[in-house]
Amino acid sequence: FAAQYQEVAEGLASLPARQSAACRCVLWSVLVMAARRPSAEYGRLDAILREAISHSPIARRRAEVTDMRQTMLDVWKEEGKAEGRMEGRMEGQVERDRAWQSRVQEMVLRAIGVRFGPVVAEVDTLIRGLSDQEHLVAAFDAALQEHDERALVTRLRALRNVNAA
Repeated sequence: FAAQYQEVAEGLASLPARQSAACRCVLWSVLVMAARRPSAEYGRLDAILREAISHSPIARRRAEVTDMRQTMLDVWKEEGKAEGRMEGRMEGQVERDRAWQSRVQEMVLRAIGVRFGPVVAEVDTLIRGLSDQEHLVAAFDAALQEHDERALVTRLRALRNVNAA
């Protein structure tokens, strides 16, 4: 895309001064089109635009063109910030989900310890293998409701099998 952008910028530079308004309009359109390019290309496109401006008949309108260029850079920066915020929110949600999962697992293990004594390795593994919210809540319910540790292990194994599916 950068090669086409360079070609357009050079072609616009060769227009007579009386067509400068049309030139600016086309140049703006090219900038808008460039805004839809991958962010990795922005620096190169900006450099091409600056170079084209410096050697073109529109150089006397440099401030206006620079303002247009700056406007697009601002748009690109805002798009980048918005993408970053969205990624941050998503990463934050994943972290909150993991933290919640870990807290619930610890709560279930604590409930089992209180009801049945020290938690055996198999039960610990079964609980830590559950990640689905519904299954973790079911494991907590099982820890509170089952009458003996065997019934609890049977129920946890069933949850693990459903969780793995």
